[in-house]
Amino acid sequence: MRLSALFALVLMAAGCGSGENPTQTSAEQKAPETPATAASTETGQSATTTAQATPDAEPASNKVADASVPQLIALATRLMKKGDLGHAVTLLTRAIGADPTSVDAYVQRAAVFAKAKLLSRAIADLGKAIELKGNDPRLRNTRGYFYLTGQQYDEAEKDFNDAIGLDLNYPQPYNNRGLVRIARGQHEQAIKDFDAALRIDPEYVDAHNNRGFALLQIEKFDDAIAAFSEAIKLNDQYVNAWNNRGLARQKAGLHAEAAEDFTQAIALQPDNVKYYVHRSEAYADAGQEELAEQDRAYVVWLQKLADLNRAIGRSPRDSNHWVARGRHLIEQERLEQAMEDFNRALQLDPDNAVAYFSRAVVKLKQGETEDAIEDITVAVAREPGLHEAYSLRGDIYFDQGKFDEAIADYAAAKRLDRRVAQAYLLRSEERKANGQIQQAGADLERAVMLDPQLKTASAETESETE
Repeated sequence: MRLSALFALVLMAAGCGSGENPTQTSAEQKAPETPATAASTETGQSATTTAQATPDAEPASNKVADASVPQLIALATRLMKKGDLGHAVTLLTRAIGADPTSVDAYVQRAAVFAKAKLLSRAIADLGKAIELKGNDPRLRNTRGYFYLTGQQYDEAEKDFNDAIGLDLNYPQPYNNRGLVRIARGQHEQAIKDFDAALRIDPEYVDAHNNRGFALLQIEKFDDAIAAFSEAIKLNDQYVNAWNNRGLARQKAGLHAEAAEDFTQAIALQPDNVKYYVHRSEAYADAGQEELAEQDRAYVVWLQKLADLNRAIGRSPRDSNHWVARGRHLIEQERLEQAMEDFNRALQLDPDNAVAYFSRAVVKLKQGETEDAIEDITVAVAREPGLHEAYSLRGDIYFDQGKFDEAIADYAAAKRLDRRVAQAYLLRSEERKANGQIQQAGADLERAVMLDPQLKTASAETESETE
């Protein structure tokens, strides 16, 4: 496996470069939301291509003992992508034992440690790689990034300086040194570093974004907006540039334009709470209080969703957690996701009556009425006191004109409201038409007792009939 491919994997393990996993949020105005990482111009795609091109890249598990060092590295890479970090480390440690001079093995194990947030171990492995190949600027840049992530700024800056010294035309360490300077509040110097990176690579999107952030910190709003706009021009999927330009426009008093930028960020990451918070502030400043309140309400919904996700993470075999999240998802009409949660709950506990009822709610919304009735029937068989299930099935029967069944379910639900009164009134009319005068009168009396306004309506109907 080529070393350049491993740098791409280190990049992914570090969690930056693509703009999806910021180190610090720009909402806090401490550092750029999406710093470029150790090897941001080298993509995950090239890593995948290299791994696929490696002969026998993934040996069968019973042949691991006989695998070569490149094969062990390739298999560990696949395990890392699947999140199996423990086994990945085991294989890479075996590879290093077999060949202590393998730079690739140290670099890849550093990537795994970084993904596991074991930065000190990642740094140690990069140190070993540097001992073996000290003239490679990418190794120093990558270790510098790990130092930066751990807020060891002196060590990070030294590695970035060394990387620049080894290759003056390598743009990433200029960018990353700029991040160190932002962290220290040295924004003018940081801008110079980003400028240097952009002279080498004018299409370096992260550098444009980070330069804009530094300009924003010194309140050069027009220049910051221009920098973020350039990043967006180069990559309109770069969510942090949209968000950061929105922040710059908000600071500049361009509230409507800021809201538009946050809307673009939301389109790219629909469940990111901070973008709704930012947009709500922009709407409020623009005098659009109703829209601002809608965003605030959605923020509350997202925060509750996060709580429910954490509950599932803590107790994934508790069916009630899956039901709770599914019901929460229904509030925003996320029906497919809700259905998946209810099905998962029923896999864990086939007797969970609330899961059956909740799944029926989704099926009804999807137009699967008969299937919904079946689920409700199972739910009330499992839990006869589940009033909301009887109530919903009663509404279904009401809409189908099955007033006997509807009234029976309303009674089981202990429900007394205008809908129930309407059911009695309509059944009264049916019975009267069928010549069941006494039963019709009893139903009408019950309807009027539940909703006295029906007495006037009924009298008017009778007078019109006469």
